[in-house]
Amino acid sequence: MCPEIDWLAKRDALRATAEALLPDFGKVFPDKRPTEILLNELLIHKVELEVQIEELKRANLAMEESRDRYLDLYDRSPIGFITINRDGLMTELNLIAAKMLGVDRSNITHARFTTHIVAADMDKWNLHFLKIMSGTSSETQSIAIRMLTADASNFKAHVYCQSIATTDHLPALRLTVINAGDICDNGA
Repeated sequence: MCPEIDWLAKRDALRATAEALLPDFGKVFPDKRPTEILLNELLIHKVELEVQIEELKRANLAMEESRDRYLDLYDRSPIGFITINRDGLMTELNLIAAKMLGVDRSNITHARFTTHIVAADMDKWNLHFLKIMSGTSSETQSIAIRMLTADASNFKAHVYCQSIATTDHLPALRLTVINAGDICDNGA
């Protein structure tokens, strides 16, 4: 949760910054006319806006760097990540998930996730999917299923599913896919 911002203090600090950038501000000129006072206030406001623009540019750069780090971590992860919508269509997948399925990820988005499940495990997956999508819990639940690759081979996968809310407020699932053969080959 974001901390609450004291907007009045922020405004006062912004004005103080703008006044510091204008050397003649605050000097008393007894013969100042209302138009000169107004022009001086407009100048202060202009400088305040310029300071805000610089703050926004720095914040935007920090967000872009954070996004780039996230995308790098997402794509270089040693496990597969797939997001499927409530209709069971894949909306996102990382490079490892595409490699596991033996597909080009630019061609796979909006394809049915179930096309990559062995027929014998289809009912098991469908029941699991319906249970998670109809529930209100955001706890991660797992299932072991056999998945198909593009070359029709298959592998046993541990799939960890978590219900998420998307930007359009529709339910979706975030899947973490681990090839159980990789665990056995690399582990004990």
